[in-house]
Formats: sequence, structure tokens, C-alpha cells
Amino acid sequence: MDTSLPHGEIRPKLLLLDPYPRNNPYRMTASERRSIWFPKLSLPAIAAYTPTTWDVEIVDEAVRDINFETPCDAVGVSIMTCYAPRAYKIADEFRRRGKRVILGGVYPTYCPDEALRHCDAIAGKPKTFGLKSSRTSRPGP
Repeated sequence: MDTSLPHGEIRPKLLLLDPYPRNNPYRMTASERRSIWFPKLSLPAIAAYTPTTWDVEIVDEAVRDINFETPCDAVGVSIMTCYAPRAYKIADEFRRRGKRVILGGVYPTYCPDEALRHCDAIAGKPKTFGLKSSRTSRPGP
């Protein structure tokens, strides 16, 4: 995939993540999860609304491990309430590595004070992509 813009500039990359808890009681192998898992559609929808000047990679942790070394400019994490503890661990690890983290979903929308301790912004509705930020600016990538 060509990641450059018309004038040779490199496109920024958005890494979108769907967490899956390690202590899930359904204890399936990765192969079993891949064969029966139905992906949620929130991250593909956000990818579709992302400007074409960005590269987007989606990782569903139910079928593929998250590589915390993935080069990216921002990380978006979709949170279902039951997966919030895992999502916060993922967000904290990416922030520790200097990445900007955006959390989205019903849980961070309704618990913003808690969520903002683990991210730089909370995404609103995908169409408007309104953000509530924990700080006005942040140095780094």
C-alpha cells in the first residue's frame, strides 16, 4: 500500500483497536476465535470517516495480538463496558510509549472522568467525531 501523499510526504497512521480481555471465560484458541468471531462494525465505520490523507490499520484483539511497537501517530480504542479494564491497560501502554490515545464507545462517553485518566481524548459520535480532551496540547508524535 502506498503510504505517501502526492508531494512525497508520508501519511500519518491511525491504529484502531478492539480489545479482547485475556481472562475471558470463553477460553478459545486464536484459531477458534477467528473461525467464529463476528467483528463489531464501529472501527470500520470510523476508518471510513477518517480523511483519506491518513493510513488506518484495524486490529481486533480477539483474532490478532496487538503489537505495541506498531509505528503510528494516534491510537483509537473502542471500548465495550465489559472490556474497559483491558482497554485501559492497552491505552496506558501506548501512552507510556508516547502515543496519542483516543477512546471511544458508550463506556468512555458516559464515564469521561474515569476514561480521561487513560487517554488524550474521547471520541463522540463517528459522524461528527467530536472530541473531549484531557489537555489542550501534548508534545510528541
